[in-house]
Amino acid sequence: MSEELAKRSSGSCELCSGTEALSSYVVAPKAGSNADECVFICSNCKSQLEGELDADSNHWRCLNDSIWSEVDAVKVVSYRLLNQLKS
Repeated sequence: MSEELAKRSSGSCELCSGTEALSSYVVAPKAGSNADECVFICSNCKSQLEGELDADSNHWRCLNDSIWSEVDAVKVVSYRLLNQLKS
């Protein structure tokens, strides 16, 4: 599945366009059984999504672009993050 995600994302993070340490991230409540239920993200985005790092509002400015993605999973994660950052 990682190959499919890498191809879909052109080898970059689907949220911030970073290219380092990319991996798949399952969008809850899905099981991650196919690429449509995952996003391909960099380690920085993943660490912030999973709460290992505090959210950096400057980093998440990229959501202005990713919210318009054609991939539903990317839109869902972008929307959730924008809602979280609103407060």
